[in-house]
Amino acid sequence: MHPRISVNNLCFAGSDLASDIERWRALQASQIGVQTLKMRHEGWDPSVALLGSSGFRIATFVHPFMLTNGLDRSDLIESSRQELSRTLGAAQTLGASTVYMTTGGHGGLSWEDDAERFAAAVAPCAEKARRSGV
Repeated sequence: MHPRISVNNLCFAGSDLASDIERWRALQASQIGVQTLKMRHEGWDPSVALLGSSGFRIATFVHPFMLTNGLDRSDLIESSRQELSRTLGAAQTLGASTVYMTTGGHGGLSWEDDAERFAAAVAPCAEKARRSGV
């Protein structure tokens, strides 16, 4: 496989991370993309350890910021920030090139209000990542 191609485990929906790693090896991929939902489901620390020992270069983590509802649910923003901080930490630990983030649904807000809330919600994580060199 061309070294600039990365294969995302979104292609392997329903399989566990260990099976994804075997598929990446069978495909002779050198770069991979990882869905953080799978890591959350299987356990964050074991997933980071497994990926770290896999020998693959992680091109990107795909991280959904809000899984349910939208940013009109301010009671969910802090837990979403914590999840993003874990993803950014894993990206730094594992040397991932990028974190691709989706915002989640907008709930009952207008696009403009949702964009403003999203920017405010991720700003503390972005600042923390910037200070730590991520």
